Amino acid sequence: MKTYFYTAALLLWAIASGPVRASLKDWSAYTSENFVIYTDARERQATELLEDFETFRHVVLGVTGIANKPEDHRLVIMMYSRKTEFKEIRPSEHVAGFYHHSDAGPRMVVGPGFGMDASVILFHEYVHHLMSQRMDINYPGWYMEGFAELLSATRIRRNKVTVGAIPKHRVADISHLGRISVRELIDPNYDTGSLRGGARFYATAWLFMHFLQFSPLETESPLKEQTADYLKRLNRGENPLEAFNASYGMTPEDMDGLLGRYQRKRRYTVLSTEVEAYAGGIVRRELSPAERSYLLADLAWRLDRTDIALEYLRDLENNAHGYARALALQALLENSRNNLDEADRLRSAALELGEEDSRVQSTLASMEWNNLERSGDPAFLSSTLRHSQRAAELDSMNLEAHKYQWMSHARNNEPIEAAKSMMEVYRLYPTSIEINAEIGLYLLRLKEPRLARPFIDRVHNWSHSRSQKEAFKKMLEEIDVELSRPAQP
Repeated sequence: MKTYFYTAALLLWAIASGPVRASLKDWSAYTSENFVIYTDARERQATELLEDFETFRHVVLGVTGIANKPEDHRLVIMMYSRKTEFKEIRPSEHVAGFYHHSDAGPRMVVGPGFGMDASVILFHEYVHHLMSQRMDINYPGWYMEGFAELLSATRIRRNKVTVGAIPKHRVADISHLGRISVRELIDPNYDTGSLRGGARFYATAWLFMHFLQFSPLETESPLKEQTADYLKRLNRGENPLEAFNASYGMTPEDMDGLLGRYQRKRRYTVLSTEVEAYAGGIVRRELSPAERSYLLADLAWRLDRTDIALEYLRDLENNAHGYARALALQALLENSRNNLDEADRLRSAALELGEEDSRVQSTLASMEWNNLERSGDPAFLSSTLRHSQRAAELDSMNLEAHKYQWMSHARNNEPIEAAKSMMEVYRLYPTSIEINAEIGLYLLRLKEPRLARPFIDRVHNWSHSRSQKEAFKKMLEEIDVELSRPAQP
């Protein structure tokens, strides 16, 4: 097992619907070493999913060579057991699970009856999460997606793990839709927005990554060193096509021929190994009704389901644990609907009960920022900063608190203070496309193109929106023109 992980680590471096009712089932929090699951499902389901995630994390760290150090904060997974409740918040009809970026940090969400489809989605997104947080390199989009596709197909059967397993849905995509060319794959502007285009892109990215990772195990191939050189060239800002030709010593069309032969293989190499079962503890804690309502309402609100969020917050149990957070969120939501008197009443009640709660303070900072945007009254800028600073004092890991400090300082023309808070936000959540975009754009406004470039480049590489990719490509071109000019004496 040690030999396998060492070899694979070298390869990575080389490649590197009606309304929701307030009457809900009991929800509990299950906490392991690196994850926390909130769920109303049976305890066995929750603990099995936690154990699989801990095992998968161990495998990914071994394969990538990422140091196994404790997480700054546990990744949150929400698992619904009721179809009606999951349907209200899922992004589309056929989704079994999804990964949501928000100002509160990442959330993995799983629907009822989750199986291989949902776990593949969540494993895929977790690979992104780990690589972006722990690897100090800006990978191109096809590489990130291909590697996530490769590892998300990992099979976990008790203490046996198979890496490089063949995902049937990607094989079917290639069989029915055909793969795209390598030239299209490495083009940062390839459109993955359509269902057909996205399926072909992901399937080809998986196949190419399998080829890059596993063919060197079968033959004396220089792909490992060539891909390492390619990644280095990209991170120096070289053109993707020119970098490809220089690193691999061939054109994308030549590589297409090799990939086609690999695709037609009857059998693919995989790596199987035994791993020790997760031996860490799992602690269960039942949530109070107010905690449960706040948890579900907060996710619904961040997914732009305000009506559903408010429905969860009706008829709360007074003074229960989590009640102040629920009141603060109610205040924010009523304020967004211009029910200002009710919002002010709820705000006062939330502060009376939870003035020393970081989440209460950051939620009210969000509310005050909305008031500032609506009215332009500078008094709301002061109150936003006051609430966000207090929230950060109470919990230094509260990402939302640092974000509203950054935004407040920026609005107040205090770039040094804004930059400090901005980089704290990035430290806590480097995988967010939205945060990378906001930081890059802010640095451009400060006329700091060299500092802005890596943030703009990440958005260009990671975004699935064609319009956003095109806009950020144009910014990169303008930055490169600016940086190529001789420095002014």
